Amino acid sequence: MKTPLVPAEEDLRWELVRNVLGISEQREVRKIASKIGIKPLDRTITVMKIVIISMCFGVDITFVISELKAKAVLREFTGVYNVPDAKEVYRLLSRFTVEQFVDMVLRVVNTICGKRKSEKIMIIGDTTNLTVNINWFKKKYTKADLKDKDYKWAYSKSKGYYIGMKLVFAIEYPSLKPLAFLVFPGGPSDPQIFGEIVTELMRRKILRKGESLVLDQGFYAYRHYIEGLTEYGIVPMIFPRINFKLEKVLNHIQLPLDFFNDKLSRVKEKIRHLESILAEFKQYILNCEQLKPKRSLT
Repeated sequence: MKTPLVPAEEDLRWELVRNVLGISEQREVRKIASKIGIKPLDRTITVMKIVIISMCFGVDITFVISELKAKAVLREFTGVYNVPDAKEVYRLLSRFTVEQFVDMVLRVVNTICGKRKSEKIMIIGDTTNLTVNINWFKKKYTKADLKDKDYKWAYSKSKGYYIGMKLVFAIEYPSLKPLAFLVFPGGPSDPQIFGEIVTELMRRKILRKGESLVLDQGFYAYRHYIEGLTEYGIVPMIFPRINFKLEKVLNHIQLPLDFFNDKLSRVKEKIRHLESILAEFKQYILNCEQLKPKRSLT
């Protein structure tokens, strides 16, 4: 049974939704959407709000629409008074390309949030499987048909088989500022895309060496702790499982030969950095329960 969507002031997730929806109404955001060529503007912003709520609470778009139609308090909270039907929402979404959506989000984030401050924690929110509005009952689609598309065949326990993509949402803690949306074709598992997520965030200079990245148990794997520390130089705060052994990570910290193929001063600097993030990582593992309130914000 799905949890009813009832805005609650004491719920930090609803606070996050309020902030994100408020951003969508700002003049700068409307200008960005207009420049990209998104029309009709007002209706598209309404659809974006519905999608954001769907993502934040992990529910279907049709469920959000039914809750909006049924609850005046939810319409007041979101500013969505003229609620569209599901067909209109999917029709408007089909006009977006993945590139347009990502471009718009990045422009909004850069305009509203400004530059990040140093020594921050980044949290990867729940990854979301998005279904593309394709009637694959009417026409059969093979993997070959979707070869050059941004969406692929996928499977999940909740949806079954579907055609779509996976959306990953990154926010900054404690400001709760949205930093990035990453889109992956199909429904790859979380462990499969760990490296791609970190690489892309660092390429965009959103995540920097020495910073902490919080991920849930869906990303759990010993190799991800090791890769995060040695290859990326970050503190991988992945929630450990019950049988996790810290020694198994530390015993596999091996530095490649090219690590030392540098000036002595630079090698010493890299060693100090590794020692620093290792100390922070060990402190996190010993006190990982304290991280749950931060992770629960997403």
